Amino acid sequence: MNNNTLHATVLNLDPAWTDRPAVKMQKGAVTYGQFRDLAVRLAQLLADRGCRRGDRVAVCLPKSIDSVTALMGVMLSGAAYVPVDPTAPAQRQATIARLAGAKFIITTPELAAAMRDVAGELEGEPTPQIEVAPVGIGDGIRALVADVAPVAPEAGAEVGAEDLAAILFTSGSTGVPKGVSLTHGNILAFVDWTVDAFKFTAEDRLTSHAPFHFDLSTMDLYTTFRVGASVFILDEVLVRFPAVLAKIIETEKITSWYSVPTALRLLEEKGALGRRDLSSLRQIFFAGEVFPVPALRKVMEAFPGVEFINLYGPTETNVCTYYRMPGVPGDDVLDIPIGLPCEHYVITIRDEAGNILAPGQSGEIFVAGPGCTPGYWQRPDLTEKCHFDGRIDTYRTGDFGYWLPDGNIRFQGRKDAQVKIRGHRVELMEVENVILNHPEIKEAAAVLHSPPDGEQELYAFVVAQAGCEMDETKVYGQCSKFLPHYAEPHKVVIMADFPRTSTGKIDRQGLKALCGAPA
Repeated sequence: MNNNTLHATVLNLDPAWTDRPAVKMQKGAVTYGQFRDLAVRLAQLLADRGCRRGDRVAVCLPKSIDSVTALMGVMLSGAAYVPVDPTAPAQRQATIARLAGAKFIITTPELAAAMRDVAGELEGEPTPQIEVAPVGIGDGIRALVADVAPVAPEAGAEVGAEDLAAILFTSGSTGVPKGVSLTHGNILAFVDWTVDAFKFTAEDRLTSHAPFHFDLSTMDLYTTFRVGASVFILDEVLVRFPAVLAKIIETEKITSWYSVPTALRLLEEKGALGRRDLSSLRQIFFAGEVFPVPALRKVMEAFPGVEFINLYGPTETNVCTYYRMPGVPGDDVLDIPIGLPCEHYVITIRDEAGNILAPGQSGEIFVAGPGCTPGYWQRPDLTEKCHFDGRIDTYRTGDFGYWLPDGNIRFQGRKDAQVKIRGHRVELMEVENVILNHPEIKEAAAVLHSPPDGEQELYAFVVAQAGCEMDETKVYGQCSKFLPHYAEPHKVVIMADFPRTSTGKIDRQGLKALCGAPA
């Protein structure tokens, strides 16, 4: 078996790991030996039913030991897994499976029934065969493979670093999901860098906070399996209870946490951290969206002695820069750099013509290295646009930034987050950062509203800190102090909370839909 694949570590199991816990949940766990046996049997079942190297298999299961086993079993069969959000509408689930050309869908009886109901409404290829796996602590997969004869681990399909490991579907600008293709080599380049940069060992205990259709999950799972550590699965229900999560950190002696900033903020606000022994934690990673400095300051103060690392990168590259926080940021700090290029990447900042810019000059962030996606699944038009210099191992991020004098990169937001209002260029991220530095404001999002029959307007959506009386005048006052007049919001909307995507990020499309709505 090729060692340059994600599942080689589990197949070529170190005898010392056999009885070590690999995947844990609140109600159970599986050892590496048990995990390998279940995954190998599932791979054999798929192979017996016609699954071959290069095929795609959709996995639509709640986060569990079953779903982790399914991902590994699919890869052992030589196929690529397509994680589908089990909380998404059935029509979207079936659409993603069809766009991927999935041969099978591994899911629960309830989700299978819902997808079958909508399958006839969708155009395209025939509906994939649905394998029903009642979710449980390995029980669903055990039931699915009960009649499969044990096979030697090395009997798995021979795949290499260039083979497809996963397709992660993200929301497309047209409303049709687009699939980011990731090879075994892509993900392993990131995982091996992670292991080296942050010194993961078999003694580490990680949490899996992100859903599996979110690229953050690849660090949780495959860093764990690469070094023989253990990963604690936080399911869709558990992540809603910060106090329970804090207890898990204490009782499971978690050493590494990786999540979007929103999850950390809730942990600090509602996790009752003062009553817990959190001394096992050595590092906290955050990514996925900008962490407002006032909120980050509070979280860091709640976890003294823990190293905080800001990770940046789109799904197409996974993490491509990192910034180790030197300490709790002072009151004069407005934002946090996205940091240095990861050692397996070369990053350049370029202008619209593709010319490399000098430090201090703002431009688009370009990435080159072994972790870059080979392209979008069956979308050659998008793939051609994402590469540069004629190289498949490159990616144009569409994000803007510039080099700081110390070699770090300052992030300025998405290309489409730089808007033009009455002839002036306005950075939405700059507007948000100014608002967020008001001590009574918890979250802020700036959105451009472009009505078809009127002038463009800049909306500022705001969530106040708990116990604070917030009104529009405070927001307008904060903006007038620090922003040029053309960048000040036209409308301020105070909200109890923001709509969220399934990955916990602010749902900016949902906020755009509120622009112009009656108060």
